[in-house]
Amino acid sequence: MHELPKDIRRRLIPRWRRVKDTPNEELTSAKPSVMSSEFQSEFKELKDEWLARKDVLSASELLYAAALGYEEEAVRQAAHFVIETPGVSAGLKRLAMGRLPPVPQSSPPPVDHKQTFEIRALKSKLVEQPRNAHAHIELARAYVSVGLNDKAKHHVRIAIELAPVNRFVLRTAARFDVHRGRVARSIKALENVAPHDPWVAATLVALADLSGTSVKRIKPIRELLDRTTNPVEKSELAAALGTLELKDAGIRKARKYFQVSAVSPNENVVAQLFWLSKNFGVNFDQKLLERSEAFEARAQSSADANDWTSAVEACFRWLENEPFAIRPAFEGGYIASEMLGDFKAALEFAHRGLASNPKDIGLMNNLAFALIMEDDLIKSKEWLDRAKHLLAGDHERERAVLQATEGLLLYRQGNVFEAAEHYTSTIKAARGLKNEKLLQIAYLHFCYEELRIGHAPPFWSSDELTKFFTGDDANKDAKVVFQRMVLPMLVARQKYGLIGAGYGAPLPIWVRPT
Repeated sequence: MHELPKDIRRRLIPRWRRVKDTPNEELTSAKPSVMSSEFQSEFKELKDEWLARKDVLSASELLYAAALGYEEEAVRQAAHFVIETPGVSAGLKRLAMGRLPPVPQSSPPPVDHKQTFEIRALKSKLVEQPRNAHAHIELARAYVSVGLNDKAKHHVRIAIELAPVNRFVLRTAARFDVHRGRVARSIKALENVAPHDPWVAATLVALADLSGTSVKRIKPIRELLDRTTNPVEKSELAAALGTLELKDAGIRKARKYFQVSAVSPNENVVAQLFWLSKNFGVNFDQKLLERSEAFEARAQSSADANDWTSAVEACFRWLENEPFAIRPAFEGGYIASEMLGDFKAALEFAHRGLASNPKDIGLMNNLAFALIMEDDLIKSKEWLDRAKHLLAGDHERERAVLQATEGLLLYRQGNVFEAAEHYTSTIKAARGLKNEKLLQIAYLHFCYEELRIGHAPPFWSSDELTKFFTGDDANKDAKVVFQRMVLPMLVARQKYGLIGAGYGAPLPIWVRPT
Protein backbone atom coordinates (compact mmCIF):
# COMPACT_ATOMS: atom_id res chain seq x y z
CA MET A 1 0.00 0.00 0.00
CA HIS A 2 1.01 3.61 -0.44
CA GLU A 3 2.38 5.51 2.55
CA LEU A 4 -0.32 7.85 3.88
CA PRO A 5 0.43 11.59 3.80
CA LYS A 6 1.28 12.82 7.27
CA ASP A 7 -0.94 15.26 9.11
CA ILE A 8 1.19 18.35 9.62
CA ARG A 9 1.07 21.59 11.54
CA ARG A 10 1.76 23.88 8.62
CA ARG A 11 4.14 26.85 8.94
CA LEU A 12 5.06 29.72 6.62
CA ILE A 13 8.32 28.16 5.40
CA PRO A 14 9.39 30.28 2.40
CA ARG A 15 9.12 28.89 -1.09
CA TRP A 16 12.26 28.28 -3.13
CA ARG A 17 11.37 28.85 -6.74
CA ARG A 18 13.46 29.80 -9.72
CA VAL A 19 14.28 33.50 -9.74
CA LYS A 20 12.10 34.07 -12.81
CA ASP A 21 9.12 32.54 -10.97
CA THR A 22 9.64 34.51 -7.74
CA PRO A 23 7.47 37.64 -7.25
CA ASN A 24 9.48 40.87 -7.36
CA GLU A 25 8.58 41.83 -3.80
CA GLU A 26 10.28 38.66 -2.53
CA LEU A 27 13.48 39.51 -4.39
CA THR A 28 14.03 43.08 -3.24
CA SER A 29 15.61 44.13 0.04
CA ALA A 30 13.99 46.03 2.87
CA LYS A 31 13.11 49.63 2.14
CA PRO A 32 14.47 52.63 4.08
CA SER A 33 10.96 53.30 5.35
CA VAL A 34 11.27 50.44 7.84
CA MET A 35 14.20 52.08 9.69
CA SER A 36 13.63 53.19 13.25
CA SER A 37 13.94 56.98 13.74
CA GLU A 38 17.09 56.44 15.84
CA PHE A 39 18.73 54.38 13.11
CA GLN A 40 17.63 56.85 10.40
CA SER A 41 19.50 59.63 12.23
CA GLU A 42 22.64 57.52 12.66
CA PHE A 43 22.50 56.31 9.07
CA LYS A 44 22.19 59.89 7.77
CA GLU A 45 25.29 60.95 9.73
CA LEU A 46 27.33 58.08 8.27
CA LYS A 47 26.06 58.81 4.77
CA ASP A 48 26.97 62.50 5.06
CA GLU A 49 30.42 61.54 6.35
CA TRP A 50 31.00 59.25 3.37
CA LEU A 51 29.87 61.90 0.88
CA ALA A 52 32.25 64.41 2.50
CA ARG A 53 35.34 62.19 2.90
CA LYS A 54 35.10 59.53 0.16
CA ASP A 55 37.65 57.22 1.82
CA VAL A 56 37.71 53.53 2.70
CA LEU A 57 36.98 54.07 6.42
CA SER A 58 33.83 56.15 5.87
CA ALA A 59 32.73 53.83 3.06
CA SER A 60 33.13 50.74 5.27
CA GLU A 61 31.20 52.32 8.15
CA LEU A 62 28.34 53.19 5.80
CA LEU A 63 28.32 49.67 4.36
CA TYR A 64 28.22 48.05 7.78
CA ALA A 65 25.37 50.35 8.80
CA ALA A 66 23.53 49.51 5.57
CA ALA A 67 24.04 45.77 6.13
CA LEU A 68 20.47 45.45 7.37
CA GLY A 69 19.27 45.69 3.81
CA TYR A 70 18.73 49.39 3.23
CA GLU A 71 19.19 50.67 -0.30
CA GLU A 72 20.39 54.16 -1.26
CA GLU A 73 22.51 55.51 -4.10
CA ALA A 74 25.18 56.57 -1.60
CA VAL A 75 25.49 52.96 -0.39
CA ARG A 76 25.98 51.70 -3.96
CA GLN A 77 28.59 54.38 -4.57
CA ALA A 78 30.45 53.35 -1.42
CA ALA A 79 30.28 49.69 -2.48
CA HIS A 80 31.75 50.44 -5.91
CA PHE A 81 34.46 52.54 -4.27
CA VAL A 82 35.51 49.71 -1.94
CA ILE A 83 35.53 47.09 -4.73
CA GLU A 84 37.65 49.25 -6.99
CA THR A 85 40.16 50.36 -4.30
CA PRO A 86 43.39 48.27 -4.18
CA GLY A 87 44.47 46.75 -0.86
CA VAL A 88 40.99 46.45 0.67
CA SER A 89 40.42 43.25 2.67
CA ALA A 90 38.56 40.37 1.03
CA GLY A 91 35.92 40.44 3.78
CA LEU A 92 35.11 44.12 3.19
CA LYS A 93 34.96 43.53 -0.56
CA ARG A 94 32.47 40.69 -0.04
CA LEU A 95 30.35 43.00 2.09
CA ALA A 96 30.48 45.62 -0.67
CA MET A 97 29.46 43.08 -3.31
CA GLY A 98 26.45 42.19 -1.19
CA ARG A 99 25.29 45.80 -1.29
CA LEU A 100 25.14 45.83 -5.10
CA PRO A 101 22.11 44.48 -6.97
CA PRO A 102 22.64 41.05 -8.51
CA VAL A 103 23.59 40.95 -12.15
CA PRO A 104 20.37 40.61 -14.19
CA GLN A 105 19.82 36.96 -14.98
CA SER A 106 18.07 35.42 -17.92
CA SER A 107 16.16 32.18 -17.53
CA PRO A 108 17.96 28.93 -18.31
CA PRO A 109 16.93 27.55 -21.69
CA PRO A 110 14.05 25.06 -21.59
CA VAL A 111 15.60 21.63 -21.87
CA ASP A 112 12.86 19.08 -21.21
CA HIS A 113 12.92 19.85 -17.47
CA LYS A 114 16.09 17.76 -17.04
CA GLN A 115 17.87 19.01 -13.92
CA THR A 116 21.27 17.88 -15.16
CA PHE A 117 20.97 20.10 -18.23
CA GLU A 118 19.87 23.00 -16.04
CA ILE A 119 22.94 22.48 -13.87
CA ARG A 120 25.19 22.70 -16.91
CA ALA A 121 23.50 25.89 -18.10
CA LEU A 122 23.80 27.51 -14.67
CA LYS A 123 27.45 26.52 -14.26
CA SER A 124 28.18 28.14 -17.61
CA LYS A 125 26.40 31.29 -16.45
CA LEU A 126 28.51 31.43 -13.30
CA VAL A 127 31.69 31.36 -15.38
CA GLU A 128 30.51 34.65 -16.87
CA GLN A 129 28.93 36.04 -13.67
CA PRO A 130 30.87 34.61 -10.71
CA ARG A 131 29.53 37.15 -8.17
CA ASN A 132 25.88 36.78 -9.14
CA ALA A 133 24.36 35.67 -5.81
CA HIS A 134 21.05 34.76 -7.41
CA ALA A 135 22.82 32.52 -9.93
CA HIS A 136 24.54 30.67 -7.09
CA ILE A 137 21.14 30.16 -5.41
CA GLU A 138 19.70 28.91 -8.71
CA LEU A 139 22.50 26.39 -9.07
CA ALA A 140 22.07 25.30 -5.45
CA ARG A 141 18.36 24.72 -6.12
CA ALA A 142 19.17 22.58 -9.16
CA TYR A 143 21.65 20.53 -7.11
CA VAL A 144 19.14 20.01 -4.28
CA SER A 145 16.57 18.82 -6.80
CA VAL A 146 18.82 15.88 -7.73
CA GLY A 147 19.91 15.11 -4.16
CA LEU A 148 23.37 16.74 -4.29
CA ASN A 149 23.04 18.62 -1.01
CA ASP A 150 26.79 19.07 -0.40
CA LYS A 151 27.25 20.80 -3.75
CA ALA A 152 24.17 22.90 -3.05
CA LYS A 153 25.54 23.88 0.36
CA HIS A 154 28.71 25.21 -1.26
CA HIS A 155 26.79 27.57 -3.53
CA VAL A 156 24.37 28.67 -0.82
CA ARG A 157 27.39 29.59 1.29
CA ILE A 158 28.89 31.62 -1.56
CA ALA A 159 25.58 33.42 -2.14
CA ILE A 160 25.41 34.40 1.53
CA GLU A 161 28.94 35.80 1.38
CA LEU A 162 28.11 37.78 -1.76
CA ALA A 163 24.77 39.08 -0.49
CA PRO A 164 24.64 38.59 3.30
CA VAL A 165 21.46 40.65 3.82
CA ASN A 166 19.67 40.01 0.54
CA ARG A 167 16.08 39.02 1.23
CA PHE A 168 15.89 36.33 -1.44
CA VAL A 169 19.24 34.81 -0.48
CA LEU A 170 18.42 34.68 3.23
CA ARG A 171 15.00 33.13 2.68
CA THR A 172 16.16 30.50 0.21
CA ALA A 173 19.10 29.62 2.44
CA ALA A 174 16.59 29.11 5.26
CA ARG A 175 14.47 26.85 3.05
CA PHE A 176 17.60 24.85 2.23
CA ASP A 177 18.31 24.43 5.95
CA VAL A 178 14.74 23.22 6.52
CA HIS A 179 15.23 20.66 3.74
CA ARG A 180 18.39 19.43 5.47
CA GLY A 181 16.80 19.51 8.93
CA ARG A 182 19.28 22.12 10.21
CA VAL A 183 17.41 25.31 10.98
CA ALA A 184 19.61 26.60 13.84
CA ARG A 185 22.10 28.21 11.41
CA SER A 186 19.40 30.12 9.59
CA ILE A 187 17.71 31.27 12.78
CA LYS A 188 20.98 32.85 13.89
CA ALA A 189 21.59 34.40 10.46
CA LEU A 190 18.09 35.90 10.30
CA GLU A 191 17.92 37.43 13.79
CA ASN A 192 19.73 40.70 13.05
CA VAL A 193 17.88 41.42 9.81
CA ALA A 194 14.41 40.26 10.88
CA PRO A 195 13.38 43.39 12.89
CA HIS A 196 13.89 45.48 9.73
CA ASP A 197 12.51 43.30 6.92
CA PRO A 198 9.00 41.79 7.11
CA TRP A 199 9.82 38.96 4.70
CA VAL A 200 12.90 37.91 6.66
CA ALA A 201 10.95 38.32 9.91
CA ALA A 202 8.24 35.97 8.61
CA THR A 203 10.90 33.36 7.87
CA LEU A 204 12.47 33.72 11.30
CA VAL A 205 9.11 33.33 13.07
CA ALA A 206 8.27 30.23 10.99
CA LEU A 207 11.65 28.59 11.62
CA ALA A 208 11.53 29.29 15.34
CA ASP A 209 8.04 27.79 15.47
CA LEU A 210 9.20 24.75 13.49
CA SER A 211 12.20 24.17 15.78
CA GLY A 212 10.25 24.78 18.99
CA THR A 213 12.43 27.71 20.05
CA SER A 214 11.30 31.15 21.17
CA VAL A 215 11.69 34.13 18.88
CA LYS A 216 14.28 36.55 20.18
CA ARG A 217 13.27 40.21 19.96
CA ILE A 218 9.66 39.37 19.13
CA LYS A 219 8.47 42.83 20.15
CA PRO A 220 10.39 44.67 17.36
CA ILE A 221 9.01 42.14 14.88
CA ARG A 222 5.44 42.86 15.97
CA GLU A 223 6.19 46.58 15.75
CA LEU A 224 7.56 46.01 12.25
CA LEU A 225 4.23 44.49 11.24
CA ASP A 226 2.38 47.55 12.60
CA ARG A 227 4.52 50.07 10.72
CA THR A 228 4.65 48.17 7.42
CA THR A 229 1.92 49.76 5.33
CA ASN A 230 2.03 47.70 2.14
CA PRO A 231 -0.37 44.73 2.58
CA VAL A 232 1.73 42.59 0.22
CA GLU A 233 4.85 43.19 2.34
CA LYS A 234 3.14 42.32 5.63
CA SER A 235 0.95 39.37 4.58
CA GLU A 236 3.41 36.54 5.19
CA LEU A 237 4.64 38.03 8.47
CA ALA A 238 1.07 38.43 9.74
CA ALA A 239 0.27 34.81 8.87
CA ALA A 240 3.47 33.57 10.54
CA LEU A 241 2.77 35.55 13.72
CA GLY A 242 -0.82 34.32 13.72
CA THR A 243 0.30 30.71 13.40
CA LEU A 244 2.71 31.22 16.29
CA GLU A 245 -0.01 32.90 18.34
CA LEU A 246 -2.31 30.01 17.56
CA LYS A 247 0.03 27.66 19.38
CA ASP A 248 0.61 29.96 22.34
CA ALA A 249 -2.71 31.74 22.86
CA GLY A 250 -5.36 30.10 20.69
CA ILE A 251 -7.52 31.08 17.76
CA ARG A 252 -9.14 34.20 19.27
CA LYS A 253 -5.88 36.16 19.50
CA ALA A 254 -4.50 34.69 16.29
CA ARG A 255 -7.52 35.59 14.17
CA LYS A 256 -6.59 39.29 13.89
CA TYR A 257 -3.27 38.35 12.28
CA PHE A 258 -4.99 36.09 9.76
CA GLN A 259 -7.37 38.88 8.79
CA VAL A 260 -4.36 41.10 8.00
CA SER A 261 -2.63 38.34 6.04
CA ALA A 262 -5.73 37.73 3.88
CA VAL A 263 -5.81 41.26 2.41
CA SER A 264 -3.14 40.67 -0.25
CA PRO A 265 -1.65 37.18 0.24
CA ASN A 266 0.95 35.39 -1.84
CA GLU A 267 0.33 31.74 -2.71
CA ASN A 268 2.18 30.53 0.40
CA VAL A 269 -0.20 32.51 2.59
CA VAL A 270 -3.15 31.24 0.54
CA ALA A 271 -2.06 27.67 1.35
CA GLN A 272 -1.71 28.60 5.02
CA LEU A 273 -5.16 30.20 5.13
CA PHE A 274 -6.70 27.13 3.49
CA TRP A 275 -5.03 24.86 6.05
CA LEU A 276 -6.28 27.10 8.84
CA SER A 277 -9.80 27.02 7.44
CA LYS A 278 -9.83 23.21 7.52
CA ASN A 279 -8.30 22.86 10.96
CA PHE A 280 -9.37 25.96 12.90
CA GLY A 281 -12.39 27.37 11.07
CA VAL A 282 -10.64 30.49 9.80
CA ASN A 283 -12.60 32.19 7.03
CA PHE A 284 -11.28 31.40 3.56
CA ASP A 285 -12.18 33.20 0.35
CA GLN A 286 -12.47 30.58 -2.40
CA LYS A 287 -11.42 33.18 -4.97
CA LEU A 288 -7.92 32.97 -3.50
CA LEU A 289 -7.57 29.57 -5.16
CA GLU A 290 -7.43 31.38 -8.50
CA ARG A 291 -4.15 33.07 -7.52
CA SER A 292 -1.18 32.28 -9.72
CA GLU A 293 0.87 29.34 -8.48
CA ALA A 294 -1.56 28.48 -5.65
CA PHE A 295 -0.86 24.85 -6.45
CA GLU A 296 -0.70 23.55 -2.89
CA ALA A 297 -4.00 25.13 -1.89
CA ARG A 298 -5.68 23.92 -5.09
CA ALA A 299 -4.38 20.39 -4.48
CA GLN A 300 -5.87 20.37 -0.98
CA SER A 301 -9.14 21.95 -2.11
CA SER A 302 -9.55 19.50 -5.00
CA ALA A 303 -8.86 16.54 -2.70
CA ASP A 304 -11.48 17.79 -0.23
CA ALA A 305 -13.97 17.90 -3.10
CA ASN A 306 -13.00 14.38 -4.29
CA ASP A 307 -11.79 15.92 -7.56
CA TRP A 308 -8.86 13.56 -7.64
CA THR A 309 -7.69 14.25 -11.19
CA SER A 310 -7.42 17.98 -10.50
CA ALA A 311 -5.67 17.26 -7.21
CA VAL A 312 -3.02 15.14 -8.97
CA GLU A 313 -2.47 17.83 -11.60
CA ALA A 314 -2.06 20.47 -8.88
CA CYS A 315 0.44 18.26 -7.04
CA PHE A 316 2.50 17.86 -10.22
CA ARG A 317 2.54 21.65 -10.66
CA TRP A 318 3.45 22.08 -6.98
CA LEU A 319 6.31 19.61 -7.38
CA GLU A 320 7.55 21.35 -10.52
CA ASN A 321 7.57 24.61 -8.58
CA GLU A 322 9.54 23.07 -5.68
CA PRO A 323 11.11 19.84 -7.03
CA PHE A 324 12.92 19.10 -3.76
CA ALA A 325 9.75 19.32 -1.61
CA ILE A 326 8.60 15.98 -0.25
CA ARG A 327 4.94 16.77 0.48
CA PRO A 328 3.71 17.07 -3.12
CA ALA A 329 5.49 13.81 -3.97
CA PHE A 330 3.73 12.04 -1.10
CA GLU A 331 0.31 13.59 -1.53
CA GLY A 332 0.25 13.36 -5.33
CA GLY A 333 1.43 9.76 -5.27
CA TYR A 334 -1.12 8.81 -2.62
CA ILE A 335 -4.03 10.31 -4.56
CA ALA A 336 -2.83 8.81 -7.86
CA SER A 337 -2.45 5.30 -6.48
CA GLU A 338 -5.10 4.94 -3.78
CA MET A 339 -7.85 7.21 -5.09
CA LEU A 340 -7.40 6.80 -8.87
CA GLY A 341 -5.42 3.59 -9.35
CA ASP A 342 -3.07 5.52 -11.68
CA PHE A 343 0.18 3.75 -10.88
CA LYS A 344 2.17 5.31 -13.70
CA ALA A 345 1.54 8.73 -12.13
CA ALA A 346 2.39 7.26 -8.72
CA LEU A 347 5.70 6.01 -10.13
CA GLU A 348 6.46 9.49 -11.44
CA PHE A 349 5.80 11.09 -8.05
CA ALA A 350 7.96 8.52 -6.27
CA HIS A 351 10.86 8.86 -8.71
CA ARG A 352 10.78 12.66 -8.53
CA GLY A 353 10.58 12.65 -4.76
CA LEU A 354 13.48 10.22 -4.41
CA ALA A 355 15.65 12.32 -6.73
CA SER A 356 15.93 14.99 -4.02
CA ASN A 357 15.17 12.81 -0.98
CA PRO A 358 17.08 9.61 -1.80
CA LYS A 359 16.94 8.11 1.69
CA ASP A 360 13.26 8.61 2.43
CA ILE A 361 11.75 5.28 3.48
CA GLY A 362 8.19 6.29 2.66
CA LEU A 363 9.04 7.24 -0.91
CA MET A 364 10.92 3.95 -1.34
CA ASN A 365 7.83 2.11 -0.16
CA ASN A 366 5.62 4.09 -2.54
CA LEU A 367 7.88 3.27 -5.47
CA ALA A 368 7.89 -0.42 -4.54
CA PHE A 369 4.08 -0.43 -4.27
CA ALA A 370 3.61 1.21 -7.67
CA LEU A 371 6.14 -1.17 -9.25
CA ILE A 372 4.22 -4.17 -7.90
CA MET A 373 0.98 -2.80 -9.33
CA GLU A 374 2.81 -2.40 -12.65
CA ASP A 375 3.99 -6.06 -12.41
CA ASP A 376 7.67 -5.28 -11.90
CA LEU A 377 8.22 -7.57 -8.93
CA ILE A 378 12.02 -7.74 -9.17
CA LYS A 379 12.61 -4.00 -8.92
CA SER A 380 9.94 -3.64 -6.27
CA LYS A 381 11.73 -6.13 -4.04
CA GLU A 382 14.99 -4.21 -4.47
CA TRP A 383 13.35 -1.00 -3.26
CA LEU A 384 11.61 -2.75 -0.39
CA ASP A 385 14.92 -4.23 0.74
CA ARG A 386 16.53 -0.77 0.65
CA ALA A 387 13.72 0.70 2.71
CA LYS A 388 13.86 -2.11 5.29
CA HIS A 389 17.62 -1.66 5.58
CA LEU A 390 17.18 2.04 6.46
CA LEU A 391 14.23 1.50 8.79
CA ALA A 392 14.96 2.59 12.37
CA GLY A 393 13.45 0.97 15.43
CA ASP A 394 11.12 3.83 16.37
CA HIS A 395 9.37 4.23 12.99
CA GLU A 396 6.37 2.04 13.75
CA ARG A 397 4.05 3.56 11.17
CA GLU A 398 6.59 3.20 8.38
CA ARG A 399 7.23 -0.39 9.51
CA ALA A 400 3.50 -1.17 9.35
CA VAL A 401 3.17 0.25 5.82
CA LEU A 402 6.24 -1.64 4.62
CA GLN A 403 4.74 -4.85 6.02
CA ALA A 404 1.60 -4.28 3.97
CA THR A 405 3.59 -3.59 0.79
CA GLU A 406 5.70 -6.67 1.38
CA GLY A 407 2.46 -8.60 1.91
CA LEU A 408 1.28 -7.40 -1.49
CA LEU A 409 4.55 -8.57 -3.07
CA LEU A 410 4.17 -11.97 -1.42
CA TYR A 411 0.62 -12.31 -2.77
CA ARG A 412 1.82 -11.52 -6.29
CA GLN A 413 4.65 -14.07 -5.85
CA GLY A 414 2.12 -16.72 -4.82
CA ASN A 415 3.08 -16.98 -1.14
CA VAL A 416 -0.48 -16.53 0.10
CA PHE A 417 -0.24 -17.58 3.75
CA GLU A 418 2.80 -15.45 4.58
CA ALA A 419 1.24 -12.55 2.68
CA ALA A 420 -1.92 -12.75 4.80
CA GLU A 421 0.20 -12.75 7.96
CA HIS A 422 1.91 -9.54 6.82
CA TYR A 423 -1.41 -7.77 6.26
CA THR A 424 -2.76 -9.00 9.58
CA SER A 425 0.37 -7.65 11.31
CA THR A 426 -0.13 -4.26 9.63
CA ILE A 427 -3.75 -4.11 10.74
CA LYS A 428 -2.85 -4.97 14.32
CA ALA A 429 -0.01 -2.40 14.30
CA ALA A 430 -2.37 0.27 12.98
CA ARG A 431 -4.83 -0.56 15.74
CA GLY A 432 -2.03 -0.19 18.29
CA LEU A 433 -1.10 3.17 16.78
CA LYS A 434 -4.77 4.22 16.85
CA ASN A 435 -4.44 5.07 13.18
CA GLU A 436 -7.93 4.51 11.80
CA LYS A 437 -7.10 5.51 8.22
CA LEU A 438 -4.08 3.20 7.98
CA LEU A 439 -6.03 0.31 9.50
CA GLN A 440 -8.98 0.61 7.13
CA ILE A 441 -6.99 1.08 3.92
CA ALA A 442 -4.62 -1.76 4.81
CA TYR A 443 -7.63 -4.00 5.45
CA LEU A 444 -9.14 -3.08 2.06
CA HIS A 445 -5.89 -3.99 0.30
CA PHE A 446 -5.95 -7.29 2.20
CA CYS A 447 -9.52 -7.89 1.06
CA TYR A 448 -8.67 -7.07 -2.54
CA GLU A 449 -5.77 -9.53 -2.68
CA GLU A 450 -7.87 -12.32 -1.16
CA LEU A 451 -10.77 -11.62 -3.52
CA ARG A 452 -8.37 -11.46 -6.48
CA ILE A 453 -7.26 -15.06 -5.91
CA GLY A 454 -10.85 -16.30 -5.44
CA HIS A 455 -11.11 -16.29 -1.64
CA ALA A 456 -13.87 -14.74 0.40
CA PRO A 457 -13.01 -11.44 2.14
CA PRO A 458 -11.15 -11.92 5.44
CA PHE A 459 -12.91 -11.46 8.82
CA TRP A 460 -16.16 -9.90 7.51
CA SER A 461 -18.83 -11.01 5.09
CA SER A 462 -19.47 -9.10 1.87
CA ASP A 463 -22.59 -7.55 3.38
CA GLU A 464 -20.71 -6.45 6.51
CA LEU A 465 -17.95 -4.95 4.38
CA THR A 466 -20.39 -3.02 2.24
CA LYS A 467 -22.40 -1.79 5.19
CA PHE A 468 -19.33 -0.51 7.04
CA PHE A 469 -17.51 1.14 4.14
CA THR A 470 -20.63 2.90 2.90
CA GLY A 471 -21.58 4.04 6.39
CA ASP A 472 -20.62 6.93 8.64
CA ASP A 473 -17.90 5.11 10.56
CA ALA A 474 -15.61 4.55 7.57
CA ASN A 475 -12.75 6.92 6.87
CA LYS A 476 -13.43 9.29 3.94
CA ASP A 477 -10.50 8.04 1.87
CA ALA A 478 -11.19 4.43 2.76
CA LYS A 479 -14.67 4.81 1.28
CA VAL A 480 -13.13 5.87 -2.03
CA VAL A 481 -10.70 2.93 -1.99
CA PHE A 482 -13.59 0.57 -1.23
CA GLN A 483 -15.68 1.92 -4.13
CA ARG A 484 -12.77 1.81 -6.57
CA MET A 485 -11.10 -1.44 -5.63
CA VAL A 486 -13.15 -3.80 -3.47
CA LEU A 487 -16.81 -3.18 -4.32
CA PRO A 488 -16.49 -4.31 -7.98
CA MET A 489 -14.97 -7.58 -6.75
CA LEU A 490 -17.83 -8.11 -4.30
CA VAL A 491 -20.41 -7.40 -6.99
CA ALA A 492 -18.71 -9.93 -9.27
CA ARG A 493 -18.75 -12.60 -6.51
CA GLN A 494 -22.45 -12.00 -5.90
CA LYS A 495 -23.17 -12.19 -9.63
CA TYR A 496 -21.60 -15.63 -9.86
CA GLY A 497 -23.08 -16.89 -6.60
CA LEU A 498 -19.85 -17.18 -4.67
CA ILE A 499 -19.92 -17.40 -0.89
CA GLY A 500 -19.97 -13.98 0.78
CA ALA A 501 -18.81 -15.01 4.26
CA GLY A 502 -15.31 -14.26 5.43
CA TYR A 503 -12.87 -16.30 7.44
CA GLY A 504 -10.82 -15.89 10.58
CA ALA A 505 -11.64 -14.25 13.90
CA PRO A 506 -13.55 -10.95 13.87
CA LEU A 507 -11.24 -7.93 13.70
CA PRO A 508 -12.44 -4.46 14.75
CA ILE A 509 -11.99 -2.07 11.83
CA TRP A 510 -13.03 1.25 13.29
CA VAL A 511 -10.51 2.41 15.87
CA ARG A 512 -12.08 4.50 18.58
CA PRO A 513 -9.61 6.74 20.48
CA THR A 514 -9.39 5.69 24.10
